[in-house]
Amino acid sequence: MESPPFLNCLLFFIVRPLLAISFVVSFVALWWVLAWKLVLSHVPLYYFPESMKLLIVQDCDDPRRFRLKDF
Repeated sequence: MESPPFLNCLLFFIVRPLLAISFVVSFVALWWVLAWKLVLSHVPLYYFPESMKLLIVQDCDDPRRFRLKDF
């Protein structure tokens, strides 16, 4: 005995895509939690501005160095 056609359509267009989407979301969430616990929890994601060192860029006025503005 076959199932009614509307049930096949419902299964094909609604249930299967929902199952696929939920599988992908759960798969990504599982690996994200695993990566967060193992790797990303040890990486500092932000720095306080006071603790960052200021990089001082000194202009080099070496006459041997070619500058585009001198061209």
